[in-house]
Amino acid sequence: MVNAENQKLDGSFFGGKYKTAREMDAATVKRVIEGKKPFGAITFFAEREKEARALVRRLKKIPHIVVSPIRIRKEGDYLDFQLAQKGRLSDHFDMEALAAWYARNGAPYLAEDILENQHNKLSDYFWQWDWPEAEPWETGLILGYPVENTMRRRYGMEKVVK
Repeated sequence: MVNAENQKLDGSFFGGKYKTAREMDAATVKRVIEGKKPFGAITFFAEREKEARALVRRLKKIPHIVVSPIRIRKEGDYLDFQLAQKGRLSDHFDMEALAAWYARNGAPYLAEDILENQHNKLSDYFWQWDWPEAEPWETGLILGYPVENTMRRRYGMEKVVK
């Protein structure tokens, strides 16, 4: 579930494979359903609320997916929801290997945090998936980003040991 394709679904990558937010959201939903992405955050403009609610109803019928309630943003012009694989981080990822990887790569202080949080459900991150609410390692992991990219991008570490 961790791969470079998931990082292309970050909103900062428009203009590549995905030309619009709508294409990106559709790809995110598809990858979460297929088990290729652990978690996704989906946004709809307010005029598409009926479509968003229909999608959430369909997603809730999928046994391995959990979906947040729809949230209408205070600005009122859009709404969003989140979806995730059911289960805990440790059900989907080798958390001991992840902790050891961060320790080998100059961040031993993160190893303890990773092991302490390994039993968090992916749905525990609804509305708290991005930093500062979540640690960058958590954000990268639940979004399915390559660990090396998270290490470089969020912790500013250029040299990475496999």
